[in-house]
Amino acid sequence: MDAAQLRRPALWKRFAQYALVALCTIYVVQFFRANTDALKLAAAVRPSAVVWLIVLNLVSLLLQSCRQRIVLVKVSQRHIPFWRWYQLFVLGTFINRAFPQAGALFRSIRLKAEYGVPYTRYISAYVSFSWLDTAINFITALVVVHFTQPDLAIAGYPARLIIIALIILTLVATPVVGSAILWLRGRVPWFAWAQNRLAEVFEATFATLGDAGYLAKVAATGLLSFALTAVVFQVSFRAFGTDVPWSVLALYCVMMKLSNQIVITPGNMGVREVAYGLLGRLAGVGEGQALLVSILTRLVTTIVVIVMGLSLGGLGFIRKGPGDTASGTQPPQQDTRGGSH
Repeated sequence: MDAAQLRRPALWKRFAQYALVALCTIYVVQFFRANTDALKLAAAVRPSAVVWLIVLNLVSLLLQSCRQRIVLVKVSQRHIPFWRWYQLFVLGTFINRAFPQAGALFRSIRLKAEYGVPYTRYISAYVSFSWLDTAINFITALVVVHFTQPDLAIAGYPARLIIIALIILTLVATPVVGSAILWLRGRVPWFAWAQNRLAEVFEATFATLGDAGYLAKVAATGLLSFALTAVVFQVSFRAFGTDVPWSVLALYCVMMKLSNQIVITPGNMGVREVAYGLLGRLAGVGEGQALLVSILTRLVTTIVVIVMGLSLGGLGFIRKGPGDTASGTQPPQQDTRGGSH
């Protein structure tokens, strides 16, 4: 198979992704053309609401960095200075805006070069964080809905049952896949290398589950993250004159988590907007307001990430291009390897 044949599936995938973005964009444009009153709400947004969203996004960026560092240090067994990790985290997030998936590659290369973090350990940390974070998000949403509006229904289905199904899927899927890979290890010779790498990833992930203190840190910061996300949605909806109950805000936290985990188009552009709008219609808070919230939060988040990324060295990465993922601000050379701190 030549290079052209190898590239063909990737080209078709990219074409399909951007075609979907175009279709979703057309839907959003047509919606506002038919619902001009909803679009007029955008003109009424107060600058103070935007300022609050910028501040909340800055706090969220810091909190997410802290949370991922907890998992990374635990899984890798390396001491990674907080400020350096924050730089790498923000730069990786910034890079992902222009070159999807390149941010994770950038972080893994820098962590390997500077602190000796094996690639499989970085992947393990990513898998572990994504799994635990998603489970905590869904469980928290279930508790919020149960105690604030237990009869909440989406498209005629109880919201609690939908969330419970997502929790079961999340808690079961990763262990089942991991156990299957561990069982297959060495049983299929032609797939041996990939099996070994994947087995290392899941072994490292499962090994952290016996540490109660570590899990408590992840859970506590997960609750903070959920609350912060709910506040972001509340401020956003209020900016468009809509006061949304906490039960529905919890569903939007779930929707955001699903959007982060299931990426269909680059940044889920278009797909996220339509999904938010659909949930707004089904939850009775207004499809137009929900679409505007999605657009506003995306714009604010993008601006914050770009400004922070440029201020922490992103301009140099842009000049060198996506092929040079090893580039980045260089810290003082020191022996930073050691135990978890």
